[in-house]
Amino acid sequence: MHSLNRTRTSAWITSVVVVLALLASVIGVNRPVLAAPACQVTYTPNTWNSGFTAEIKITNNTSTPVQGWTLTWSYANGQQVTSAWNATVVQTGANVSASNVASHWNGTIGANGGSASFGVQGTHGGTNTSPTVFALNGVTCGEEGPDTQAPTVPTNLASPSQTTTSINLTWTASTDNVGVTGYDIYRGTTLAGSSATTSFSDTGLTADTLYSYTVRAKDAAGNVSVASAALSVRTRAAVDTQPPTVPTNLASPSQTTTSINLSWTASTDNVGVTGYDIYRGTTLAGSSATTSFVDSGLTPDTLYSYTVRAKDAAGNVSAASVALSVRTQAGGGGSCAVAYTIVNQWGTGFQADVKITNNGTAAIAGWTLTWAYANGQQVTSAWNATVSQAGANVSASNVASHWNGTIGANGGSVSFGFQGTHNGTNTNPTVFAVNGVTCGSGPDTQAPTVPTNLTSPAQTTTSINLAWTASTDNVGVTGYDVYRNGTLVGSSATTSFVNTGLTANTLYTYTVRAKDAAGNVSAASAALGVRTLASSDTQAPTVPTDLASPAQSSTSVTLAWTASTDNVGVTAYDIYRSGTLVGSSATTSFVNTGLTASTTYTYTVRARDAAGNVSAASAALAVTTTASTGGRFRVDAQGRITRYGVPIQIRGGSWFGLQGRYEPASDSANPRGAPMEQYMGNVFWAPSGRTYDQDIAEIKAMGINVVRLPLVHQTLDATDPQGTNFLKNHESVRIANSRLALETIIKKLDAAGIYVLLDIHSCSNYVDWRKGRLDARPPYVDATRDNYDFKREDSSCAATNNPSSVTRIQAYNETLWLQDLRTIAGFETSLGVSNIIGIDIFNEPWDYTWAEWKTLTEHAYAAINEVNPNTLIFMQGISASAGNQDGSPTTITQSPHGSSGIDPNWGENLFEAATNPPAIPRDRLVFSPHAYGPSVFVGKQFMDPAQPQCTGLEGDAAGDAQCNIVINPTLLEQGWDEHFGYLKALGYAVVIGEFGGNWDWPLGAASLRDQNRFGYLTDKTVDAQWQTAFVNYLISRGITDTIYWSINPESGDTGGLYTTPYRAGTNESGWGTWGALDTRKIDLLGLIWDN
Repeated sequence: MHSLNRTRTSAWITSVVVVLALLASVIGVNRPVLAAPACQVTYTPNTWNSGFTAEIKITNNTSTPVQGWTLTWSYANGQQVTSAWNATVVQTGANVSASNVASHWNGTIGANGGSASFGVQGTHGGTNTSPTVFALNGVTCGEEGPDTQAPTVPTNLASPSQTTTSINLTWTASTDNVGVTGYDIYRGTTLAGSSATTSFSDTGLTADTLYSYTVRAKDAAGNVSVASAALSVRTRAAVDTQPPTVPTNLASPSQTTTSINLSWTASTDNVGVTGYDIYRGTTLAGSSATTSFVDSGLTPDTLYSYTVRAKDAAGNVSAASVALSVRTQAGGGGSCAVAYTIVNQWGTGFQADVKITNNGTAAIAGWTLTWAYANGQQVTSAWNATVSQAGANVSASNVASHWNGTIGANGGSVSFGFQGTHNGTNTNPTVFAVNGVTCGSGPDTQAPTVPTNLTSPAQTTTSINLAWTASTDNVGVTGYDVYRNGTLVGSSATTSFVNTGLTANTLYTYTVRAKDAAGNVSAASAALGVRTLASSDTQAPTVPTDLASPAQSSTSVTLAWTASTDNVGVTAYDIYRSGTLVGSSATTSFVNTGLTASTTYTYTVRARDAAGNVSAASAALAVTTTASTGGRFRVDAQGRITRYGVPIQIRGGSWFGLQGRYEPASDSANPRGAPMEQYMGNVFWAPSGRTYDQDIAEIKAMGINVVRLPLVHQTLDATDPQGTNFLKNHESVRIANSRLALETIIKKLDAAGIYVLLDIHSCSNYVDWRKGRLDARPPYVDATRDNYDFKREDSSCAATNNPSSVTRIQAYNETLWLQDLRTIAGFETSLGVSNIIGIDIFNEPWDYTWAEWKTLTEHAYAAINEVNPNTLIFMQGISASAGNQDGSPTTITQSPHGSSGIDPNWGENLFEAATNPPAIPRDRLVFSPHAYGPSVFVGKQFMDPAQPQCTGLEGDAAGDAQCNIVINPTLLEQGWDEHFGYLKALGYAVVIGEFGGNWDWPLGAASLRDQNRFGYLTDKTVDAQWQTAFVNYLISRGITDTIYWSINPESGDTGGLYTTPYRAGTNESGWGTWGALDTRKIDLLGLIWDN
């Protein structure tokens, strides 16, 4: 088990005095950097509220022991030593003297690295700066000769990520006899920049261009190492942001019992349409590079609804076409079945066998079988039947008085055969009728032949066209699956496919597999390697105009301008400050951070295109930052959250309860009277009378330094009935109302040195997590869930446009939301606390588009900043669609999120954040995605590829189909990288705002409905596998700031860090009882919190 015991919340700061560089900064004397100081002092403080302790270690670097010692130093901030151990300490004003205790064991400091240690405890007035100048027996530590030794060479230079305009670099740290102070990064032979850490982001680059880098380490004396081994890295190809037009005239020219043919009018695009995604309901049924598609494997006599979306090479997707409803033909396992098999085929001829099976309860005396050919086939001779043909229509009847004239009941069968001709295409018929009644074709288990002659007739910088020779099948080939480097990238109903969104001048390997209507899949074709092209364009974009600054802070400037135009397309803009490139943007806005307060800066902007052509500079703009506000919490240039400049690792847990209510047995929405997941008016329910102080002490001991407190509008209203009725809280911890409960816990957490993240969790205490927007209205996401008591179709946050199911309206809107944000931002002043690290402005806003959510976030920042400039803005992601709860759920918008096979969880999708970030200071912004595994929702990314019938299924449908659940880290990491992981590499602050799950799902505390629906699973560790894979991913990407859901164990689908005997599915006793900590989850968090 990993120990999660942590020190007080202030970060440990170790001050190692290796003096003269430090002396120069303290007393303004220019002297050479020292090597091998005669003495060295390590001063390590631990700070809380107004107190501190410090451990002090003296090292003797000379060849002579020190017999008896006195160490002196001065405090700069009025600190006072109150007690000491292992030394006698005296203080006069700012000056402190510490001597060894007479005859004490540490009275002698041995030579050549011998050391002595002691400690002090004291008080401070709010600032506790460590001393930097020490003297041992009157001699200043560090008085030695100059340093001439260079650092070692940096090693393992690598590039973990790239964009079209930037390359991120990392390397292994160098060492030095005194200390490495930084690194110089060279692009070719040109100095690209410097870094004090082992990472660097080189920006303002040209798309699809190869660059070579080396790194040199340096120390305070100016010694520079030899260059590292060179690394060559290519930037990514540029992107296009304009989606194609909507496909029109969606129609179905033909149908069978198991398939539906679709066609539509082509879309147009500013660059070019590369394909279409076809949706059956809300499920992606497949893709096509043409304007037609065959959806196979369907159920006879069933109505299906289809829409089509166009896409381009950049991954832009159009809105959905008008929906089309189509019914498959009747048959498929009725009273008869037909097996039509081509047993031989040559040149223009073929031979076929036909078997008719009677599944009815009565014999068929005399039979006629009819079908039609689609490709001009002609029957020339037959046996065991009389066959005639008129055009495409064929009729086969039993021979009079022949042995096969009667087909027995309950599976009886007859067979006949024939020969015929074809013109090169010989597709099998799929619809048959016996004596005028349509019947199905018997089960098909034969796979198509392998596709051959795979070639690539054309390539561009971002796409590859593929073509191949058609496969054949005993019934008929319905489509082809195309794989790139072993991963499925799309499907085609024809013998061609266009793979888009690729990187220029890159080699890809493809194979193709054929499939039929029964789900049989061929072996893979021979592999084909194809390289994308590089493009050339020599015309530069026009000059950006109207450069302005709509907002400034003490450390940032927001810029905006009018877009340039280009003969092909503008891909990005480079922003220069006083002639130096400071960043790039794919949009017409940019936030320059890390600036100095009350300082004037001059900016220009240049546009560029995919070919690297750059416009002339815009007119210059002078902007002055505002005066410093001394913000407590900020994000630094490395994307780390800091408190007064000192980095903080977020080790957090959510402590829910204040955002909901408990439902009595009389509530119609909760007939069992069970506690409704999160619906409680107070925070504690333990009948044993657990206290706030007890739980806070335990939380702090397990290593948590941030508590996320979900709340709603009603929580802030002390007169609201929430929290006053039907409480199960023990009388010793009951509080009069939820507002007072919230304020009490904030103050107690502040006293314990634990930070608070306040979370507007929903639009109302009744709707709770079902909402996806401020004005959410039914239908909610669980409206159709089987055996689910808490659908909430009676409650709405919208004042108007509600369905008839709504009987309770708690209207919420942007005005009330901004009012709530100002209220909680003001707690720092009204409660006299300093621990509100940030505000999670709205939980899981999954029903907004990115543009809508970005605008709301900008409004939230303005409201919060009016009241509290010290706190951070936590911005969650969206989901894969928007407009489900806006009053018109038939007009749903799909949100870009990268790979179509991996849907983001609610709040996870930050795919558009880097190219279109909110216009707020970057040092105030924290991206906070949520991610969950199968215990919360069984997504389509968890389907077993060995079960093709489960492809695209999710949720209850996956359980009903008895689909296996497979945790594939490679597939999941692709989605996480696209949804949010890439932001960390770009230097943004990324805090995982929620993750967790039921370790034993679908057993343990899982709901009864999940136990019933998914009880067939043989592997009961899938959610534990998911949580482990997610933590390993975060560690690999350097994302170590996390908030686990949840601390308390009453969450119905995840449980908590504490265990509980309560079972939500059966309403067993034990509600509110907190058991021991779940050591499996604690150990898992230890992996990431120890990084």
